[in-house]
Amino acid sequence: MGDSIAEVRGMSQPIRKQKPRPRKNVVGGVDFSKDYICLTCGCQRQPINVRRGHIAIEVLLYLFYIVPGVMYTLWRSVRRHDVCPKCRTPSIVKTTSPQAFQLRRLMSTLSQPKNKPAGEA
Repeated sequence: MGDSIAEVRGMSQPIRKQKPRPRKNVVGGVDFSKDYICLTCGCQRQPINVRRGHIAIEVLLYLFYIVPGVMYTLWRSVRRHDVCPKCRTPSIVKTTSPQAFQLRRLMSTLSQPKNKPAGEA
């Protein structure tokens, strides 16, 4: 019975202080600590890189004429662009861009509670 109550319950070790979690840069439900944001749907994932044009048109041009098919293939390979992985629109921007700062300002004004005048219920 030489054990104290604190040792029996496992409290002999000192309580460790947890490191404070870094505050997320969240405004109006949008996390601005991420790298990208879609201005259309609000998705915050990495953009995907897609080709413009259609593969069916490319195949059709190769079947009928070789030269336009090659030109269309070159045009498609040069005209790649980043799109949102969720809604497939090219309106995805970095969170450090001016459009994202505008969105942040808009979200911060919309997320603030409105103060009612004293006379209204």
